[in-house]
Amino acid sequence: MLSLVLGMLSRWAQQSGEAVVQRELEQSADLVAQYLSARQRSLAGGARVFVQDPNFRSFVHEHLRDELLDQALEAEEQLEAKWVFVVDENGVVLAKSDEPGAAGTNMGNVPLIAGALQGSVTTGFGVSGDTLLFQAVAVPIVVPGQAPIGALVATKAVDPALARDVKAASSAEIVFYVRDGNVSRVAATSFDRAARTPLGADVASQPRGHATVNGVRYATQGAALTTAGGDIVGGYVVMSARDAASADIAAVRRALLLAGLLGLAMLSLAAIVLDRGVSRPLRALALVARRAELGEAENDPPTARASSDEVAVLTDAVQSLADDLVDRAVLSAAVSAVLPSLARAQGVSAGVVAPVLSMVRVQGAPARVSAPVPRAPTGTSSDAPSGEPAPGDVIVGRYRIDAVLASGELGVTYRARDRVTSSVVALKRYRAARIVGDAVAFVESLREEIRTRRLIHRNIVRLRDAGDDAGVPFVTMDYVEGLGLESVLRSGGPLAEEAVVAIARQICRALAAAHASGAVHGSLAPRHILIGFDGVLRVGDFTIARVERRLRGGRGTAPEAARASTSSEIPQLAGATVGAPEYMSPEQLIGERPTPQTDLYAAGVVLYECVTGATPFRTDSPLAFLAQKLGDADSLVSTSELRASRPLRGATAHVLNDVIARMLAPDTAKRAASASALLELLERAG
Repeated sequence: MLSLVLGMLSRWAQQSGEAVVQRELEQSADLVAQYLSARQRSLAGGARVFVQDPNFRSFVHEHLRDELLDQALEAEEQLEAKWVFVVDENGVVLAKSDEPGAAGTNMGNVPLIAGALQGSVTTGFGVSGDTLLFQAVAVPIVVPGQAPIGALVATKAVDPALARDVKAASSAEIVFYVRDGNVSRVAATSFDRAARTPLGADVASQPRGHATVNGVRYATQGAALTTAGGDIVGGYVVMSARDAASADIAAVRRALLLAGLLGLAMLSLAAIVLDRGVSRPLRALALVARRAELGEAENDPPTARASSDEVAVLTDAVQSLADDLVDRAVLSAAVSAVLPSLARAQGVSAGVVAPVLSMVRVQGAPARVSAPVPRAPTGTSSDAPSGEPAPGDVIVGRYRIDAVLASGELGVTYRARDRVTSSVVALKRYRAARIVGDAVAFVESLREEIRTRRLIHRNIVRLRDAGDDAGVPFVTMDYVEGLGLESVLRSGGPLAEEAVVAIARQICRALAAAHASGAVHGSLAPRHILIGFDGVLRVGDFTIARVERRLRGGRGTAPEAARASTSSEIPQLAGATVGAPEYMSPEQLIGERPTPQTDLYAAGVVLYECVTGATPFRTDSPLAFLAQKLGDADSLVSTSELRASRPLRGATAHVLNDVIARMLAPDTAKRAASASALLELLERAG
């Protein structure tokens, strides 16, 4: 489009320039015609004055040729003529200034002379020899009261001096030529002598249009020159160089050309940038989407980067989706690998494991199975503990218990069906013996957390509702069809590097979302991390851990603990340990309030355990344990034990080591600042 516009503008400028040249040529041609006409009038005026002399008329009347020859020479001088001659009433030459022997020649049939003998001043052009072009005027010699007794003819040559005068007046080159049949010859020109030879062929033969002189192309405008009788004997051509039409037009064309070239250069550069910054990334994104559609997410997706904000956002979104598909496939494979061993440990038949394995896939919703899902041994049977609700019971008339999922010191977790929404939920019912104080206040605290901190994220188990069943608090949350990370590690041992990276990414996403909303877990451990059969990792108990920590009072700050101990209205969880010491940060162990960096430390211990199969803190005494907690994280991550347990030799090994080291730094000033920063490192590593 730019080229088209530039071409149109250039064409317009060219046409405008040619129009200017043509107008200049027409004006120059008119000026030449006026110049020649004025020259003829001047010559005729001088001749008319000269013939008024009585002596001259007497000499003509008496045909005194000698006297008339002197008169002709005198008239030639006065009129600055080329030559002058006098004829009698019959047109016979009486005297000629440049040719005395011409006397007696009859020229009565020449239109120029015939017109004068009839009493009129006549003018015209004539040719002498091959190339002499001249102007001529014939003035009648009249005696008052009588017919003309003769005529005086004066001529002026069309010579280079005239051509130079015309050029000075019109600023155009000019060529006068004579025509002899079909042959034209240059009579006079404003060009120098070296240009006369080609002018005859290039200009005189084609007086209108264009001509080339000495390699320069000219636009031409011509006119014919005729005798008094109307016969064409020659003409003139004014010429202007097309490439030098005018300074303004030339400047406009140069400006247009420069602007066009600059525009084309910028357009080319923009096209290159667009191709690199938009087209190539979009093609790469299309390839990623196509491969994901074909189920090829396990391959390393091509990385596409773009400079424009919109494409960069799209690139990051699609790249994140592709990375997520890879992570989900890896984690699905990790879960499927431990299902057989879990089934054997719990005595579940192969007929149950087979449909569970068929559910482990990345795309599509997981199928439901009627048989219990194999889970890690917990020390409890599938039946409910004594005094607790059992499968088939209904809690608060809404939640029907399907199965017992886990039983711990704080309570029992069930799989239940919400009869209002027809959805499957996980229901945690606290043990009545563990509630100290008003259970209603405990439930209200949970509900307040749900209202004010709605943690809705794919990698976070969402807390749905809180209530009390006959004075015993319970909470409901999303049910995850899958396995806990604790069970995966206990049954399968250390995980492959790509699985650890996938876990690290999804944990960091969960922590980044929670910390952005102001929520801190404070007791993160493998038992709170669930891996679904769809490959999605979810972190649970964010809100529960916060409420348990705050209401118990023993793990908060000193003022918080004081408030908890002096207020009988704040219920407590008796005998509970909020957080596992192995996963707690050094500052948390000495009583400081949990912060986002506390969660990062716990996540670092979890990742270390995923790599090695064990936590890094294994000592024989509490003092040695605390000393190890306060030690150097770099030396901890670089120990031969970490490398020997699961060597990290992949492309992301150095990044994973760096991330774990940053998470496990005992000094909070050296620890990673945020989960978002760690996630960026992991995503850049691919």
